[in-house]
Amino acid sequence: MDFIEIIQDILYFLLKVLIVVLVIAITFLVGAMLGYSLIGDGGNPLDVLNPQVWQQIFAYFVS
Repeated sequence: MDFIEIIQDILYFLLKVLIVVLVIAITFLVGAMLGYSLIGDGGNPLDVLNPQVWQQIFAYFVS
C-alpha cells in the first residue's frame, strides 16, 4: 500500500463513522419528536426542539 491508498482508507473509514453518527442523531430526533407528540403532550412535534421543553424534561427527572 502506498501513501495515497492509506489516506483513502482513512477517509473512507471516517466517512462511514460520520454517516453512522448522522443516522443516530436523526433517529434520536425523530424518536423524540414522535414520543413527545404521541406519548407526551400531544402537541406539535417540532416543540421538542424548544430548549424550555428539555428544561422541563430534565427538571422532571432531577426532582
